[in-house]
Amino acid sequence: MKPKRSWESPAAKTTDPKAHVTWFGPDDSEQRFKFAVSKEEGDKISLVPGEQKFKKGLKARRWAEENGGESTLYKVVKVGPTRIDLEKVQPKAE
Repeated sequence: MKPKRSWESPAAKTTDPKAHVTWFGPDDSEQRFKFAVSKEEGDKISLVPGEQKFKKGLKARRWAEENGGESTLYKVVKVGPTRIDLEKVQPKAE
């Protein structure tokens, strides 16, 4: 059996220091959950699914740090068994 790459494990369980992780949480909350990033290009990001659920069309906040800092708003574009795709929400021009 082929061993999994570090990013294929849920982030909460990975101990690989090279694994790229980020924190996401509900749009209306400061609660954060750690996720492994499988791919990131521009305003799009793909996460390895964890124990937390995402639903297509809902929004989530992303933090670069486990505590503190500013968040960025993302929208869930696709949810599958092996990945969660999100896209950055652009601020509305005033």
